[in-house]
Amino acid sequence: MGVDTKTRTYDAAKIGMTFGIHTITGLPDDSFVNIAPTGAAFSTQVGADGGVDRTNLNMFSYIVTITVKQTSPTNDALSKLHAADKLSNVGVLPLMINDSNGTSILAAPLAWIAEEPEVGNGKEAGTREWTFHTGISANFVGGNFDNTGAI
Repeated sequence: MGVDTKTRTYDAAKIGMTFGIHTITGLPDDSFVNIAPTGAAFSTQVGADGGVDRTNLNMFSYIVTITVKQTSPTNDALSKLHAADKLSNVGVLPLMINDSNGTSILAAPLAWIAEEPEVGNGKEAGTREWTFHTGISANFVGGNFDNTGAI
């Protein structure tokens, strides 16, 4: 077993997110995106004789939660898109999330705002959490690039 001597760097500023033509901005300093599959990729059945079968469930859809600061102009853009979708069913747009300093990417040609944020206010500015659902999407969970000797 070898020792990994390479240096890899994660940079939150290198995470790019777009919904339709809107670039998501105004991210908080804590966690700002969560991508979760809508279900398991496979199911398993064990027969009375101990034989095991697996079934590919063909699950390629995701629930994506994006958190922005309360003060972010993204709230205005997403509120307008969500209102138009509720009135006219015109809110199915591409959602793209990628790490340009690595290989992680979610490419969702068809996505929509499923839930608008709960709104709370206090002494300090807070956050707003937008929930998206996707149709068939490609998600690759990767790492970050080797930055050793990059200069």
